[in-house]
Amino acid sequence: MMFNQLVIGSATSAGNTLVVLVSFLILLLLLKKFAWKPVTEMMEKRSETIANDLDGAKQAQKKANELVAEQQNKLAALQQESAKLIEQAQVNATRMEKEMIEEAKDSIAQMKKQAKMDIAFERQQALDDIKNEVSVLSLKIAEKLIGKELDTATHAKLVDEFIERLADSNETK
Repeated sequence: MMFNQLVIGSATSAGNTLVVLVSFLILLLLLKKFAWKPVTEMMEKRSETIANDLDGAKQAQKKANELVAEQQNKLAALQQESAKLIEQAQVNATRMEKEMIEEAKDSIAQMKKQAKMDIAFERQQALDDIKNEVSVLSLKIAEKLIGKELDTATHAKLVDEFIERLADSNETK
């Protein structure tokens, strides 16, 4: 009985298999006739879209790389320019410092010169004042000693002699 079931089951199974196989072949023919072309076209379009997207991505990557290189070149140029500006500023600062020092030295020298001139002028004026006072005093003393008035020439001669003696006595000290 088992054998019968196996043989009958096999036949039924073989018949079913044949029907399934024929149905599958018909389905394949129908798919090929009606669906194969649209599916293939859809796959080709999808493939083209992917290829275009990849090309676009490559172009975008290339453009981005170019922009990065351009920006790096600009940055390098700016760094170089800023280095030049800094160097120029340092040179200018050094030059200005030297100029200011020279101006200060000139100003100090001028002030010293003016001070020396002022001192010499004040000294000369003081000497003239002393000379006048000494001449007046010496004239009064001489008038008292001599008992007569001196003329201007004699008076000037006496004053000069007194100043010379006074200067000589100061130098010996």
